[in-house]
Amino acid sequence: MAADPNALNRWESAQRAPRHARDPELEAALRTLNDHLDRSRHLLPRPLLPSKPVVFVVGCARGGSTLLMQWLASTGLVAYPTNLLSRFYKDPYVGALIHRILYDLDHKGEVFPTKPDRSDFRSELGRTLGANAPHDFGYLWRNYFTFGALQSDLVTVPDADRLTGLQSDVASMELVFQRPVMLKAMEMNWHIPLLRKLFPDSVFLFVQRELNAHAASILKARVDYFGDEAAWYSYKPAEYESIRAAAPWEQVVSQVWYTNRAVQRGLTGLPDKDVIKVPYDHFCAAPSELHQKLASRLGSSSTYEGPMSFKISDRPVDARRAEESRQLIERLSAA
Repeated sequence: MAADPNALNRWESAQRAPRHARDPELEAALRTLNDHLDRSRHLLPRPLLPSKPVVFVVGCARGGSTLLMQWLASTGLVAYPTNLLSRFYKDPYVGALIHRILYDLDHKGEVFPTKPDRSDFRSELGRTLGANAPHDFGYLWRNYFTFGALQSDLVTVPDADRLTGLQSDVASMELVFQRPVMLKAMEMNWHIPLLRKLFPDSVFLFVQRELNAHAASILKARVDYFGDEAAWYSYKPAEYESIRAAAPWEQVVSQVWYTNRAVQRGLTGLPDKDVIKVPYDHFCAAPSELHQKLASRLGSSSTYEGPMSFKISDRPVDARRAEESRQLIERLSAA
């Protein structure tokens, strides 16, 4: 039986601010629709395995992954789950077909009279606007995996038949869009070897950010999302219990450090060509370099026509906090 992707995120420790709250009516309608899609999957023949590399974006929250996905979506190098497709999370094949019919092939503008020519690269806490904008598609992972309070804790691992369904979902999106599929896989940060086993021809984009700026961004997200910097934001690392009683700044610094360490460990042993580290500052300064690397790995001859740079959104961290984080990282590294 499938997990419930609509279940409340157990890693959230407080009530969301009203503008970020779920819409119960929408969630109920999505559940009804997707339960039907799940029961009907067998009626539509589908591919079993992707024929092209699968691109996974991994790393700690607030590291620049949404900007990276928006940029990659704009390049045309990859296919990706759109905001429209994401509504059909229990059968992305159907979702991809619906996206093609209602958006890509809506040449007369009967459904979407206006379409933006290019992304404006704006988002709010990972949420993008527009039917064609990339979605984090956490629904996909939660449809197949049941996580505990910690993201490292898999309460249930699907059987072989269910895992075949996940492979088929990715293959189906590839088939419809005729491009390699890109997925945000940060919910799987602690399970990268499993992803690699399922998708042997995969590429991991490991997004990283200067640690203090990264921690400050998570702290700000706590306030924006919950109205409280003491409320936990995003995934809890395996070491959560050891930092749960710490002050908020120590928590977020530890969260970034532990999460990045888990990702690095998960990527250990993979061929260099399949791991592309994406430092946020460097990406913003020269996105064309990443385009060249990824296009080469994907076997694409695409030339880069996107922005030559992005504005870096980091804010200065005061000397006291910087020193606190330096001492903390020394302790964590020595433990």
